[in-house]
Amino acid sequence: MDIQGLSAIVTGGASGLGEATARRLAGAGAKVTIFDMNGERGPQVAADIDGRFENVDVTSEQSVSQALETSADAQGDARILVNCAGIAIGEKTVGRENIPHDLDRFRKTIEVN
Repeated sequence: MDIQGLSAIVTGGASGLGEATARRLAGAGAKVTIFDMNGERGPQVAADIDGRFENVDVTSEQSVSQALETSADAQGDARILVNCAGIAIGEKTVGRENIPHDLDRFRKTIEVN
C-alpha cells in the first residue's frame, strides 16, 4: 500500500506500540502527527520522525477536536488513524483484604482504552 505523503494520526504515539507504529508510518512516507499526553517523550519522537506532536487527552472531545483541526491545518485531513492510546491499572480486582480496586481508575482505563 502506498501511503507516501498521506496524513496520519497515531494516538498513544509517544511510546510502546504507538511509537513503533508512528515510526513505521513515517518510514513509509506518511506525514505523522502523534496524539499523546506525554509532553516530554511525544515531541522527541515527533522530531525523530520529522512529524508533529499534539498534547491530546483522548477522553476529551474538545481536546481531540482541537487537535484534529490543528493537525489538518498543518498537513491536511488525516487519511490514516491508528488508535494505540492505552493505560492499565496495576491492581488486583479484589485485594487481600477483600477490597476492590479503585473504581475511578478503572473507569479512566475504560475511557482511554
